[in-house]
This record gives sequence, structure tokens and C-alpha cells, in this order.
Amino acid sequence: MRTQCERCGECCKAGGPALHLADADLFGRGVLGYEQVYTLRAGEVVHEQVRGGLVRLESEMIKVKGSGTQWVCGFYLAEDSGCAIYEDRPVECRALKCWDTSDLEMMYMRDRLARTDLIDPESALGQVIADHERMCSVERLWDQARALDTGDTNAAREILSLVRYDESMRQAFMYRAQVGSEYLDLFFGRPLAATVHQFGLEMENREGMLLVRPMPPERRPRLLGE
Repeated sequence: MRTQCERCGECCKAGGPALHLADADLFGRGVLGYEQVYTLRAGEVVHEQVRGGLVRLESEMIKVKGSGTQWVCGFYLAEDSGCAIYEDRPVECRALKCWDTSDLEMMYMRDRLARTDLIDPESALGQVIADHERMCSVERLWDQARALDTGDTNAAREILSLVRYDESMRQAFMYRAQVGSEYLDLFFGRPLAATVHQFGLEMENREGMLLVRPMPPERRPRLLGE
């Protein structure tokens, strides 16, 4: 039985940590930048580490970005299984002990960092984020995905409209604010076009025409409790 970290790196290879309110000062001190994190919005399907399965988020979550096909934490140093920001690592990293996950389980869902903790909701950027959330909410996509399952002929059109609006808003924001695409994953979450699979949808570009349809039941994400 382990009683201390053996620097195997497995926790880092599983992805970057979720951030909590106690981590907000990492941005002020320059340890983390907005381009190094991303937002998982309320309603998205995610893998919950504690229970070990897929769940829908009840509230948004900000995580450290990963890299590579396995989405390894962006601060993982593979050459020595180290951490580039070890002395300033987020609180989840400090709490995680693979031989005893009780500390992590106690704080896992509590005091999670949200975009409003980093960006003033009354600022111009905060208003743009609110507009995007209102027009391209995850819940709206869920509603249309359910409607498509029931044979609603308008649902596919509505889903594609949401995907296109999301993309056009991102492009317009980059142009007007003169910022790179690396910041968009925090401000607006992941692109809808890249996440439709979690809603039981699949998209196809057929001869320049974007199509959307329900996934076969056997390929759909299965949530805990289903």
C-alpha cells in the first residue's frame, strides 16, 4: 500500500485539475493565465473522478487545459514526472493522495471557481459572456437534442443554428477584441460543434452542407444512474 507520492504521474496524465476559489490568486500572481484554462459549462457531460463515471454538471467548472490525445495536464513534466508549477499547484493537486482520496472527495464539489470570480459580470467582457450564455446555453442544446429524438423536424435546424451562432460569435469577438483563439475556451467554453456528441448527436459535413442527426443508442454517453 502506498503512503506517499511515488511520482508515477498517473494523476497528471488523467487531465488538469478543476479550480476552486482558493486558486483565484494564481491568476493575479501570474502562475496561471486565461489562455491556460477552459470552462466546462453547466449541463455539460463530464467524467467525475470521485464516483468514476459520466455526470451532467450542475454548475460550471474551470479546469487547467491539457495537451496531446490523452489530454495530459499542461503543466506535467514528462521527463521526470514533475510539475512545472509544483510550489504553486492548485488546491485539488495538493489534496489528491492516490492512496487516500478522502481529502479530495471532501472538497471536490465545493467552492469551485467560476468565470464570474475572474471576470466582472458588469464589465464589457462579462456582458459578452452573458450574451453568449443566453444565446448558446447548453440547456438549449439539450432541449433541441431531446426534440430531435422525438422526430421534431425543426430541431435539427435549431441545433445547427446554435452551432453556427456560437462559431460566429467567437470569430467576431476575436476580431473586435484582437485576442487569440486560446482565450475563447475560458470566456465561452468549448465550441458547441466540438461537444455535440455528449448530447447524443453527431454532425457531418456533406458536400459543404452541415448535417446533424441522433447517435445510435449504443454510442451515446451513458450517465451514472442511467
